[in-house]
Amino acid sequence: MSATAGVGGADAEDGSNESQAESGTQREDAVRVVHLSPDAPAVDVYVDGEPVFENVEPFAAQSNYRSYAPGSYDIAVVPAGGDLDEAVLETEIDLESGEYTIAAIGEVCATSDRPLELVSLEDDNGPTEAGAARLRGVHASPDAPAIDVVSDDGTVLFEELEFGEAAYASIPAGERVIGVREAGEEEPLARFAIEPEAGRVYTAFGVGYLNPEDAPGDAPEGLSFSLGLTEDAAPGEK
Repeated sequence: MSATAGVGGADAEDGSNESQAESGTQREDAVRVVHLSPDAPAVDVYVDGEPVFENVEPFAAQSNYRSYAPGSYDIAVVPAGGDLDEAVLETEIDLESGEYTIAAIGEVCATSDRPLELVSLEDDNGPTEAGAARLRGVHASPDAPAIDVVSDDGTVLFEELEFGEAAYASIPAGERVIGVREAGEEEPLARFAIEPEAGRVYTAFGVGYLNPEDAPGDAPEGLSFSLGLTEDAAPGEK
């Protein structure tokens, strides 16, 4: 679909990240969605009344990019296979020119302190620093406090990241362990091994529950805090 026709239609022409890297081109005005709500089922995402992203599974399985025209869009989130009038969330999102990830975060539970919402995250898929990867952290754990994320060499990658917030950092390529800790504290809540490659862009989604025993009754069991790591693009090094 052409950029003047809004969001929808087929995937962006260079729908895979690898093809973007190999061609040396970058998508313009493209959007995708990711489902990070721990107690919501797979969903369909309607844009201006039409289903555009279908059967989006929970956690870090991102849809392909779709082209769009900058502007305001009415977004509805519907349990997969349901009708528009069954939407669990309806909202309006303004998209400027660029690349974006729309993330569904929070809970569908009616008594949640973190009700379901959509956040618009601007993607930075340009070339990385030489010998480094670009890593984005996204805080999407509804019962976790503000967090710091620290590399095993002591480098603070992200500081005081609140629920729903995201930030980018450059990280040297190679195998390492990153720790997620409550902001300002020394002891990590969890540690995760990653192996970023130079010239690639990643997102680390902090998802699930720190205290799964206190999760809403409709939430699947065993959704303890975890890190969903996705490779977003392979633009190469500067």
